[in-house]
Amino acid sequence: MLVIIASPPYTIRAVDGMLTVLGVRPKVRWDITIHLVGDGVFLAKRGQEAMKGVYVKVASAHGVPYHEVNFEKALGRLIQEGVKIYVNEESCIERGLSASEIIKKVTLSDHRALVEELMRVKASFFF
Repeated sequence: MLVIIASPPYTIRAVDGMLTVLGVRPKVRWDITIHLVGDGVFLAKRGQEAMKGVYVKVASAHGVPYHEVNFEKALGRLIQEGVKIYVNEESCIERGLSASEIIKKVTLSDHRALVEELMRVKASFFF
């Protein structure tokens, strides 16, 4: 399964995309790959603050056991569970985000890698 997230952090689409993966991952035995493109690359930025309020209710609805939602922690958890996470290098450059600001174990990739992944998978989701 491929999940493409282009929405910036702290938007309901980005939160819903990430929480969907966190909620689905333990229930299915599929390989899951996440590609962060566009403003979605900011989800992989180190040093983020946790979100509060409505996002916690959304997390609970997805069955995610977090008191607070934090993309850095969420991505780290997914990486530990074997989810491959890629951040589009061109999107990072366009937004002034350097490789040193990206969470460890998130891989820089290009558009070609995303297209190859789209051709390989049986299911894809875009948030």
